Amino acid sequence: MKARWKFIVVIAASSGLGALFLVRSDGGAQKALEETRRALRQQGFKTDLTEFNFSTSDEFRARAAALTNLGHTVRLARPSDNLTLLPSLGPNSAQVVWKADKLQSYSGEGLWPALRETLNENRAELDAASEAAMSGPIRFDLNASAGNNMLLPPLAALKRLSQTLAARVLLELHD
Repeated sequence: MKARWKFIVVIAASSGLGALFLVRSDGGAQKALEETRRALRQQGFKTDLTEFNFSTSDEFRARAAALTNLGHTVRLARPSDNLTLLPSLGPNSAQVVWKADKLQSYSGEGLWPALRETLNENRAELDAASEAAMSGPIRFDLNASAGNNMLLPPLAALKRLSQTLAARVLLELHD
């Protein structure tokens, strides 16, 4: 047998032996995990997300609605005019936006008047959302039956709300 074939046979045999060891694992780590979960459940711990109850009271639902309703309805600017609250001027420096005389959009027009108008139109909702945020803990009704695939529908609305409140602070500092 030539040396090349001997080398190929040795490599194939060692690969097969390595695959056999990988396939034939005894599952010790998996067994230890299951024993730990069983012990924790016996002690009263919840070990899976589906075991949690994320339902809330009517008071929490009302506050959550005040926070998310505004986030679904308010649009600060056109999508092409993203409001940049901390524009970079270079490395380790940024512009103090609220001191700027003209807050420019990407298209070049001033955004202060449009921002003022949008925030004034939604003043009552903004005040209600601010009051809801300040009045106590915030909790949302979530359905944990999907486990780790649980949907978090309030997140987009809360992001928009936080951007709107940041713009409100910016405008009030500017004014």
